[in-house]
Amino acid sequence: MREAVALNGVGWYAARVGEYDVAREHCQAALALFRRYPDLEGEAVTLDIPGFVEHHTGHQLQAVHHYEQSLALLRTLGHTYHVAGTLADLGRAHAATPPDPRDTRS
Repeated sequence: MREAVALNGVGWYAARVGEYDVAREHCQAALALFRRYPDLEGEAVTLDIPGFVEHHTGHQLQAVHHYEQSLALLRTLGHTYHVAGTLADLGRAHAATPPDPRDTRS
């Protein structure tokens, strides 16, 4: 689990400095370990990083997907503090999502 935590940390810092490909790679590796040796908290926290990356690279629907996965796990674990932060991130991703041209509401 220390390896997964370390990979998560590298992914987080890489995302914060704009090294998005590095962040994706490390987070995917961390997620694989957190899922292999079930650690829902580690998985939930790690899923937030790909959400951040996708949001900052213009892939809002993917960001929403990652944030929603993280949110579901955080709620299961009862981590209300982290739920609040993830909801804020999810809201920013939704706000940045372009309108669906099929939506006829005006």
